[in-house]
Amino acid sequence: MSRTLRTLAVPLAAMLMLAGCGNTEESASEPTAQAQQSDGGGVSESDGGGSTAPMDDGGDGSEEADCAPEDFDEVEGMCAGEETALGAPQGDLFSQGQFTVIGYTNYLLTVPADCPEDIVAFVKDAGGDPVECIKVDVDNAQGSEAANVQAAALVSGEGEQFEYEVAWNALDELTPALLDDGPTDVNDGYYYTLADGTEISEDEYDALNNQAADVNDKYMTDDVRPTAKGVEWLVGPAAPEKMSYVELTDTVDTWEASPLE
Repeated sequence: MSRTLRTLAVPLAAMLMLAGCGNTEESASEPTAQAQQSDGGGVSESDGGGSTAPMDDGGDGSEEADCAPEDFDEVEGMCAGEETALGAPQGDLFSQGQFTVIGYTNYLLTVPADCPEDIVAFVKDAGGDPVECIKVDVDNAQGSEAANVQAAALVSGEGEQFEYEVAWNALDELTPALLDDGPTDVNDGYYYTLADGTEISEDEYDALNNQAADVNDKYMTDDVRPTAKGVEWLVGPAAPEKMSYVELTDTVDTWEASPLE
């Protein structure tokens, strides 16, 4: 019995080799047939054979970037010197300038605008940090309700947020304080401070308090009523050079502003 098996081994191996050679042309055509059957026009999933799709070699992505591999920053995920970092808002970046919100009420934001001199002087005298202003021109010619600007926000190209308040609200936070919890044997416990807690004299307090009242009264503007126009001032930090998003908030809603073309 064992001799018979050894005798058949050679012919059987030869038959298998001939069968493999005979199917070479047919096998080569299989990927094309599979591609024609794919619903999406692409190559169908493999049924266990080899795939014709390129394998992910685990590279760093520099092969697809518009720079040489040695210039590709793997940490940032981009070519060295590109403006937008990994994780920052994508899309167009806007330079400082004018931005609009168009609707029944139209707003024109100037980012930044030169702050009025009395605002700058009060902030300095009150010990506040330097500020920058956004001017908002309000056109309510087509509006049916009164308009009132509340705030604005900017997002830099690096994803940092910058907040701005209407001037009267921001300046009110710098108003000096009259306190009564001091030693009772000194001015009956009364004393005066700046907003940051720095103690000042009564004369300094009186002068600064009058200054605060003047700027608050001047910039606490009324609503811009239907068919009217007006100007609002917003106060905050220095605006970024490049921005990915600008928004304005009024008493109705928050609106995205677009660069003025």
